[in-house]
Amino acid sequence: MNLLITIGLACCSAAVPDRELLDQHDPVWEVPPINWLDGIPLANGHIGALVWGTGQPLRVTLDKYDAWERREYILTDRDPTTSTVIRAAPGCRCLTTVR
Repeated sequence: MNLLITIGLACCSAAVPDRELLDQHDPVWEVPPINWLDGIPLANGHIGALVWGTGQPLRVTLDKYDAWERREYILTDRDPTTSTVIRAAPGCRCLTTVR
């Protein structure tokens, strides 16, 4: 038992890289991502968000890892509107346009 505790403590006390080393790897956007393909991904492993736009408006797409649509519809617009997405999923009762 003592050996397990010692191994556990040794693993927990491993050296953490200094802040300067970590800071040089921070993602930085010099200009706002204008379309969703260049958006800023935020996620926690269960739910994700993609943030893009100039702020006039700022757009956010929420995604869930276990919810998806299997019907095939190719969106050719690089910046689809809500109306375009609704037309792409006919018969889906969960989609509504918010104004």
